[in-house]
Amino acid sequence: MSESALLQAQVKRLARTALTSPSASVRKEALLEIRKLDHPDVTALLQQVSAEDKDAEVRNLAQNLLRKREIDHMVEAGTVDTPATADPFASLTYQDEAAAPSLSDLLGSTKSDSENTWVCRFCGTPNTGGNYCDSCGAHRAATDQPIETPRTFKPRSQPLTDANEVFLLQSNHRRFIIGDSRRLHTTLGTMSFGCGFLFMIPFILAGFLVIFLMAQEWHHNNLLNTTGQVIRGEYTGNHVVEDDDDGGITYYADYVYTVDDVVYVGDQSVDYDLYRRVERGMNVDVEYVPSDPAISRLAGTDDAGEIIFLGIFSVIWNGVTWGIVGAFLYSYGRDRILARDGQLVRGELVSIRRKTDSDNDTMLHAEYRFSAPDSGEVIVSKQKQQRNDMRRKPLPDAGTPVAVLYKNPNHFKML
Repeated sequence: MSESALLQAQVKRLARTALTSPSASVRKEALLEIRKLDHPDVTALLQQVSAEDKDAEVRNLAQNLLRKREIDHMVEAGTVDTPATADPFASLTYQDEAAAPSLSDLLGSTKSDSENTWVCRFCGTPNTGGNYCDSCGAHRAATDQPIETPRTFKPRSQPLTDANEVFLLQSNHRRFIIGDSRRLHTTLGTMSFGCGFLFMIPFILAGFLVIFLMAQEWHHNNLLNTTGQVIRGEYTGNHVVEDDDDGGITYYADYVYTVDDVVYVGDQSVDYDLYRRVERGMNVDVEYVPSDPAISRLAGTDDAGEIIFLGIFSVIWNGVTWGIVGAFLYSYGRDRILARDGQLVRGELVSIRRKTDSDNDTMLHAEYRFSAPDSGEVIVSKQKQQRNDMRRKPLPDAGTPVAVLYKNPNHFKML
């Protein structure tokens, strides 16, 4: 392999580490290694890292290495007032309007190698003598002179103007992007807001029914405790009810009683011992409510246990139901605010993968990044969406443009 091919391979390896390693320290080490290589791709890599890396220290190091390369090129070219690589810094914002020092200014105060230890202003490495930093290679003149270090570069956010140039995680958001709709398509999990709300209606009604039954049982029990009278009745039989879900069995005693020549019938859950002792025609005392004789129970028993059960069940059922409904409403409200106040910006895919859930639905899991339009900070986030239409279609590549609706760093969404 030729020397140029080896250099190209080394640049690619270090560039991949500097751009993709999850460790900020590893990315910084890769930058310090790659700056030693004389290759045209190094400057472009440093520009990309200084603009896009999510770690401020990594971005600052890349900017400092870029500035060092500018000074080195000035020294090599022998120029005085014109940096050899001015373009990479054209968009940087400096803390004041003072002009950058010329080469003669920089070299005028260069110290000899025999003087005391000096500290590199770019990487912080202490050096003894010499004109170049042993760690990052920066020229000593840049450290000796009060050169103004530029502020952290913040890439400009890119507005989105064409829905056809981006990949949409939810394809029905295309109408929002082109202006045909003013609302976002709200989803929670795999369900849209409309379908999800319709799905929850039976659960909401069932919750209300449980509350009604609990209130009714409490009212009847209160009437029996405060106004109940005892009358002689008789058993008419017994029966059992088996729960289809868990196979549990509830035992009941059936009875009949007469009030003002009107015959009333009733049944009540009892324990197994009483269930076995019940015989048809056996006398039994029945407690009833004079104002409504149909309300009754076996004398000496209390239905408080059933009321407690209904109360606990009601709390659990309605808590879960309204928790889901609340999540839908919260998501819907955030999307309404985002649609009204958000700004469309262009982002890009970092990665995307496809999974099949337990219902055999195809879920896309996307990681994306974009530059916040208000601060310029690079934000990386993840989002998932059901897309059965993408089950056998090829997925977009990393770097594919995406649409992001942004309001603030805590409120944004990939469309």
